[in-house]
This record gives sequence, C-alpha cells and structure tokens, in this order.
Amino acid sequence: MESNQDHADASDREYFRVAVRLALRCRPLRPGEFDDLRREIEMPRYEVEGVPPALREWLWRIEDKLDYLVAGSDSDRRRPLDRSALRDVVISGAGARFAAKDEGRVGEDVLLELVLPGPVSTDLRAVARVVRRIEPKKAGEEAELAVAWRVIHEQDREAIVRFARDVERAELRTRLQPAGDA
Repeated sequence: MESNQDHADASDREYFRVAVRLALRCRPLRPGEFDDLRREIEMPRYEVEGVPPALREWLWRIEDKLDYLVAGSDSDRRRPLDRSALRDVVISGAGARFAAKDEGRVGEDVLLELVLPGPVSTDLRAVARVVRRIEPKKAGEEAELAVAWRVIHEQDREAIVRFARDVERAELRTRLQPAGDA
C-alpha cells in the first residue's frame, strides 16, 4: 500500500492512493473519439428505488454483453474484462499508475476500463491523460504510465475513493493485529 506520507508533497494530494491488483484495460483514443466517450461516460445514471446495487451492477454487465453481441463482436464495442487483464495498479480519486507496453504517450488521452473488486464489484470507464511515463530500470521490465482522470463519472470517482479507503482500513487492521491473532 502506498500512502501520501511516502512523498514530500503529500500535503498537496487530495486523495489517498493504494497499490492493488485490478483487472484493467488501456488503449489510446482514436481520432474524434473523445466527445463520444465523454457523452457516454458522463451520461446520468438512474437509480431505481428498491433495486439492490449488486443487481443493478449485474444488469449493467448483461446490457454491456448484449451490446457486444449485437455489434457482431466489433472490436470497438466494450468487452468484459477477464482475469488475463489483471495488473498491479496504484489508484486514487485523482488517477492511476500501472505497467504498460505501448498504450499511451505523455500528453495523450487513453481509455481505461477497470473493475474494482468488492462485495459489489464496480466496472468503470474513464478517459485519462497520460501525465508521466516511467521507463523501466531493468531489462525485461515494462514501463509505467501515470494518468490523471480527465473524464470520469462522479459515482465512479466516489467508488474509487471508497475502495481506496476500504483497502487502507484492511491494511491498517492487518498491521495493528497482534502476531498470533489470525
């Protein structure tokens, strides 16, 4: 887990960061794609009274899969993330950092799709700007991209912040638990 105290400019940070393993997919935006993604990502989400969050998420996933099938498996359509997409990610309400092959250059916008695990997993999409590329220190390692959220639904940002707090609490409980208590 990474905390703000690990850095000299910690007091300037707005969000707590955590290092976790998540299903994540990243790709650069195609020309002209930004506006369409912005409309899609920022589209209001309607809450249906009495529908549990787990059922609502499940229904959204079914809708995504149906859209994928109807589109004839077009690669431009959303595909569900699977375990092969797992990556080490440092994430916060401000952005993320993760290993990347050639998925973006500094100043470029990328589409990130990721799944936040939990009692009710959250699938989210966001457009992020690549703010830094960290070159590998050793041969065989991948570079890392640091991205800042550019277009993210506010509910998704809140889900990331809640997830980071949950991870932080679990880490603190583990550290504070006396040895021998399991």
